[in-house]
Amino acid sequence: HELWMGMPGMHGTFTANKAIQGADLLVNIGARFDDRVTMKLDGFAPNAKIVHIDIDPAEIGKNVPTDIPIVGDIKTVLQQANKEVKYAAKADAWRAHIQQSKLDHPLGYVDSEVVLKPQWVIEMIHETTKGEAIVTTDV
Repeated sequence: HELWMGMPGMHGTFTANKAIQGADLLVNIGARFDDRVTMKLDGFAPNAKIVHIDIDPAEIGKNVPTDIPIVGDIKTVLQQANKEVKYAAKADAWRAHIQQSKLDHPLGYVDSEVVLKPQWVIEMIHETTKGEAIVTTDV
């Protein structure tokens, strides 16, 4: 999707990390702010107001200070939020900036004749299945 920036953090993309560092609002929906995402807590999203939505109240504010904590089931929370939002944010310039960053800093890798690269394996799965495979990973 054109709005996808990739995973943030130490294993993430340049664009995702720069977006977090430049954001004025960061909305976290059901995700932990673990050290692989935040890296240095004192430098994480320095300009952002942080909204943290989670069904587990113990997760909110556990790792990152939260400006707007919301505890609840995500379906219910987002349905209510959609009723409250009166207008869409004017973010055309921000989206253009993100798209340019993705062009300037694309994902890539150096292929090898000696080592089987995981990126190549994923490419072959994608080609073989004509893009129909669903691949998941974890750290």
